Amino acid sequence: MIEFLSVLSVFLGLSNLYYFLFFRRKKKNQRASVFFSVIFGLSILLGIIVAVKNSDFSIDSIFESIVFVLLISILIPGYFFMLFGINSLLEHIPIVRGYFSYNVIFSVLTISLSVFYYFISLLILTLDYF
Repeated sequence: MIEFLSVLSVFLGLSNLYYFLFFRRKKKNQRASVFFSVIFGLSILLGIIVAVKNSDFSIDSIFESIVFVLLISILIPGYFFMLFGINSLLEHIPIVRGYFSYNVIFSVLTISLSVFYYFISLLILTLDYF
């Protein structure tokens, strides 16, 4: 039950973040460039930290770490770009006007597309590179 509530709170937190940052706001492009720069930088930092902790400093391990950092730095910002696309889609739907309808529709779309994105990223991360 705790896991379900944690996942639900993450999805509601993401919908609130996108609602208050981007939904029908002025200067959306400026906010988006700062937001995605931070996300991209944090994903590279996370990938480097994980790669260094899991590395045993052999040539194969270093190559795997570089590929891992590259893939993580593409997949994490890609997920947030997908959420930005959901936000842009909801801005053009006239029935979505308020906070509640935005959060419900955004959360449902996020959950359904996250499952799809999970399987795509699992496919990409488990490809045999050697």
